[in-house]
Amino acid sequence: MIKHNVYFDGAVQSLGFQDGNQDYTIGVVEPGVWDFGEATRPETITILTGYLRISGATITTGKTITINPGVSIVIEAKGAASYLCRYG
Repeated sequence: MIKHNVYFDGAVQSLGFQDGNQDYTIGVVEPGVWDFGEATRPETITILTGYLRISGATITTGKTITINPGVSIVIEAKGAASYLCRYG
């Protein structure tokens, strides 16, 4: 089943889905600074278009970052960007 997630009055949106036992989201981010709180499980985020500053690291198109549980996830976007996130 596909789940539509909407955050920060629509400025960040994603579609959540499963592939086997693996959880994913694919999403878009509008410009701004977005605080998602602490990760509860590992999150591996790949930037599809644009670039994002995630938890202090700048990640560009095609690059990946892994956020460990307990780490605060703050996303800063200067322009529109898209991403794929794998959980666990």
